[in-house]
Amino acid sequence: MSKKKIFIIGIHALFCILFVHWFYNNSFIRPYSLLYKEVISALLLLFLIYLNYLFLIPYFIKRSYYTSYIFLSLLLLGIFSITEFLIVNPDIISRVPKHQSFDINTYLRNILFVIFLRNAGFYLFFTVFKLYLQTKATALIEKKEALSHDGLILLLPLRGKPISININYVSYFSHERNLTFIHDTEGKASSIYSTLSNIQEYLGDSCLRVNKENIITFTNIISYNEREVIVKDGKDNKQSSLTYSKKDAQNILNTLREKVPSLEEKRIDKKKQNEGVNVQKDDGKCEFEGIKKLILEEINNFPGINTITLTQKFGKKSSLSTIERKLKELKESGLIEFRGAPKTGGYYPV
Repeated sequence: MSKKKIFIIGIHALFCILFVHWFYNNSFIRPYSLLYKEVISALLLLFLIYLNYLFLIPYFIKRSYYTSYIFLSLLLLGIFSITEFLIVNPDIISRVPKHQSFDINTYLRNILFVIFLRNAGFYLFFTVFKLYLQTKATALIEKKEALSHDGLILLLPLRGKPISININYVSYFSHERNLTFIHDTEGKASSIYSTLSNIQEYLGDSCLRVNKENIITFTNIISYNEREVIVKDGKDNKQSSLTYSKKDAQNILNTLREKVPSLEEKRIDKKKQNEGVNVQKDDGKCEFEGIKKLILEEINNFPGINTITLTQKFGKKSSLSTIERKLKELKESGLIEFRGAPKTGGYYPV
């Protein structure tokens, strides 16, 4: 369950508690009754309000059954008002003057009418509120549909007005504190007050959550492997590498293979090509063996590995200078590439 739904449920629960508390301490126009009867009256009215709010309006108003809705609403208001009146009637009679000039029947009819008007007031208020929310949601849906024809998507930030973006030019979303940053293919980043969960819920199948801080779109993926996905992040072939945990890797890979199958085919072809390439040795034989093969396999299995780690792994089989020379040869052959700063970067399969 999302935080937004939990928040909404909490607001409704708080309203119900305050509503019952108010009835418990006040009589709401009619004469005060016993405490448990005030609570029962509050619960009856709450049931009527939420019956209308959650079922009657969505069913009848959405289908334009206005006459049926009005008739059913008046009938329910009458039934619930009479039920409450019968519950509190003994307490009302016990509090009226006991003399002949007082018309008890007229007084009770007036009390019943007051109860009906009070219930109708609550009923009407929440009906208008629900219709406002429903109209607002419908308008947003219509706006989303209109924008979708132009390739745009409407985002709903937690604060501020809704904004429209072209999903084809978005590389990924990142989150920091209360801000979500939208990174486009030109290297620009605009921010909105929202959460990644809200963005993910809104975009649905158009995006993928790769870790706690990042969501990617499927339109600007350059490549991916078992540990990271590379996305376009600006002009001049600038790229960003977004890693994911081993626990989530398999699910993310399955989604990427489903959404961008052409990239998966290219990735597999390059991997097969890398594994099967033969390199000319000095003696002229077409072989790919020894320390160079081990280094290439290690880079394919652990993209981003650096020279120090390779030396620690193969130091007994070869010297540092030999490993550096083999890395240079693999790089010149177009099988691997170096990314990042000289001290902190590593080697990746091409």
